Amino acid sequence: MVEDCHHLLKLRATSRNITIHEMFEAELPPLWADERAIRQICLNLLSNAIKFTPQGGEIWLKIGWTASGGQYISVKDTGAGIPEEEIPVVLASFGQGSNSIKSAEQGAGLGLPIAKSLVDLHGGGFTLTSKLRIGTEVIVTFPPERVVAATPPLSERAPSISSAAEPDISSPEKKQVGRRPLFRAGWHRGAAARAFHRVAHRLGAGYEPTNRTPFRP
Repeated sequence: MVEDCHHLLKLRATSRNITIHEMFEAELPPLWADERAIRQICLNLLSNAIKFTPQGGEIWLKIGWTASGGQYISVKDTGAGIPEEEIPVVLASFGQGSNSIKSAEQGAGLGLPIAKSLVDLHGGGFTLTSKLRIGTEVIVTFPPERVVAATPPLSERAPSISSAAEPDISSPEKKQVGRRPLFRAGWHRGAAARAFHRVAHRLGAGYEPTNRTPFRP
């Protein structure tokens, strides 16, 4: 999903000559989370980084494991940065720092607050660190209980269906079952064929009888 968000915003980054580096840990299990919310978090963080990264800058997009067994998403840019005292303002709804006010590409100031609210709803963590003239990094973490664990393999072998379904029949009974006719008394191939012909004739489907028997024992 994070990779899909990157592809959606790749054209915008390319138009500003911004390079986005992907650093994804392999074979990460899925998260027990709302898909639309996670997608919105990724899009908001990445679009915010593109917005405040100057032309020719770089962005690092990372996902991986946390030390506690959860998962994280990190978006780091080489933008102008945010003064430390303005970080609470940026995380507030409609809040904009001084650098965003000076920027030619301004927004409503809802990208980061919405992302943080969605992370809070999932019991995750939202950390923003920034340094002036160096850049900004946002790290979103999800707790271990949000990671879908793989189902462990069965320790015991399942019983065979054929052996479990086969009844315990003595030898004389087996012989009697083996001799049991497939058709009831008085019912044989010729009778079955004649009955079939009569039904076909009544249906009026243009059936032409043949010498082949329609049923096989």
